[in-house]
Parts: sequence; C-alpha cells; structure tokens
Amino acid sequence: MVDNANDVAAASDIVPPQVQPADELQYRLRQQALLAELGRRALAANDLDTLLQEATRLVAIGLQTSFCKILEYLPAKGTLLVRAGIGWQDNVIGVATVGADLNSPAGYALHTGKPVIANDLAKERRFRTPRLLRRYGIQRAINVVLSTDGKPFGVFEADSEVGGNFTEHDIDFLQGAANLLGVAIERHQDAAALRQLNETLEQRVAAEVAERRQTEQALQAAQKMEAVGQLTGGVAHDFNNLLTVIRGNLQLVATAVKDDERLERLIDAAEKGVERGEKLTSQLLAFARKQALRPQLCNVNTLLKEFDTLAGRMLGGGVELAIELAPAVWTC
Repeated sequence: MVDNANDVAAASDIVPPQVQPADELQYRLRQQALLAELGRRALAANDLDTLLQEATRLVAIGLQTSFCKILEYLPAKGTLLVRAGIGWQDNVIGVATVGADLNSPAGYALHTGKPVIANDLAKERRFRTPRLLRRYGIQRAINVVLSTDGKPFGVFEADSEVGGNFTEHDIDFLQGAANLLGVAIERHQDAAALRQLNETLEQRVAAEVAERRQTEQALQAAQKMEAVGQLTGGVAHDFNNLLTVIRGNLQLVATAVKDDERLERLIDAAEKGVERGEKLTSQLLAFARKQALRPQLCNVNTLLKEFDTLAGRMLGGGVELAIELAPAVWTC
C-alpha cells in the first residue's frame, strides 16, 4: 500500500486501467487517497479548467477506466458540453455535446440528481446511448450530478470500453469527487464575480472622477468667462462715457461752425464714428450681460458684416477672414 495520494496517482498510472484490483479494500483506499489529492489540488488551483482536467484524470485512475469527462450544462441550448476529459480526442473537449434530456444517462442524472449506472449500454433499455459513447466503443458508464450552490452545474461521468461492473462504492467515490469540484467551482465563480465587481467599481470611480474633472473644468471656464464679462462690461461703460463726452463736444462744435461746409463734413464723419463706437459698446455690454437684451427684427447679413469688423480686430493681421453672404436673406 502506498503512503500518500501522489504516490497513488503515480503507481496507478502504471496499472492497466482495465485490470480489476484483487484486494477490494486496497481499491477503496486508493480511491480515498485520490479524493484527498483532489481536495488538495482544488484548494490550491487558480485555473478552473486545469482543475477540471486534473479531476477527470484522478477519477479515471480511481475507477480503473480509460475515459472520463465533465459535462457542463448549457440551459440555453439544452445540451451538455464536454468541458474537460481524459481519453478523448482533441476535437471532443470544449466542442462535443450530448443530450441533456431524461432519455440520456447524463441528462437523467442532471435533472433528477440521482446517480446512473449503466453496466451494459448495448442492452440498456432505460436510456439511449449517446453517439459520442458509441463512437468510442464505450460499454459501460457511470454518471453523477455536479452541483454548485444547490444548482446543477453539469455531470461528472466515467466511461469504460471494457466490460465489467461499476458499483455503489464507485458511485460514492465519483459523487465525492463531484462534491469537491462543486465547492471549488463555487469558489472560482465567487472570485470571478468579485473581480467583475471590482472592475465595475473601478470603472464607475474612473467615470465619476472624469465627470468631476469635466465639471471642474467647465466651472473654471465659466468663472473665466464671468471675469472676462465683468472686465468687458467695465471697459464698455467707460468707453461709452467717453463717447458721450465726444458727442456732446461735437454738437457744440457743429453749432459754432454752421457756415463751414468742410468742418461740417468732418464733424459729420466724427459723429458717425461715435455712432459706430456706441454700437460697439452696446455689443460689448450685451456680451457681458450688463445690458438687457431687446429682441428685434434684423438682417442677418448686416449682423455678419458687423461681426466681420469685430472679428478682424480680434483675430489680428495674421488671419484673413472671408464671409460669403447670400443676397436674399430673410430678416430674423
């Protein structure tokens, strides 16, 4: 008798899987040692697929079979997918499916929770033999349900292409392995859910930080615009006061030089300049929100021409501004 599960796995690999052990007690002790080894690996495993694959290898050793597989239930498709296994070709694992209805051994175990032993599939009348088993010449099979958190995850199945009998003790061994895997799968699912939750929280925090940063930037921009508006309003008021003084003095000068046409033309040009200045201050006050807005009908082309004058000064001599106006534009 070997001392630990690692020695059991290594020694059992050497024994032909079809050979029935002479000593029943030794056979059962080997199964218990393999369960202990599976439990140790379940606690240490970080990758679920690797653990499932290793579980099928250990169970095949414990049941002296060449084939073993874990079937994952796909409710949306109503089938069982070969998630992991040993003895099968590469195009079976992760690809092949079997029926999940009550007429198949695996489906019956899945839906009823009861283990299934079929020691002679050729004469089996309770269930149909899955095509996958027929293709590999499987003669007998044993199935138990694999559950996580009280819900069926799938089925743990061992198959043999050599005649013989699976027993109730083999059911206990296979169910014990399935129970260990169920706990391990729950742990992996919880860890995956926790990672997903952490990722979601990180994304939410990042989104909130980005939104807050945008809000702060928008607030800073608004504060800057408010400061510019206050400065513009103050300049416009002061400039308007100067224009008032200039207009008053022009009117006095115009009264004194009524008979001088040349001076009258100069005074008229100066007054037009004052009018343009007053319009400019009006626009600056409107921009600074220091002047009540009075809706009125106006021509869009005229507004754009005035904008052309203002924009030209703001853009500077390094930029050429060209505005193309449609001749027949409605007032707005």
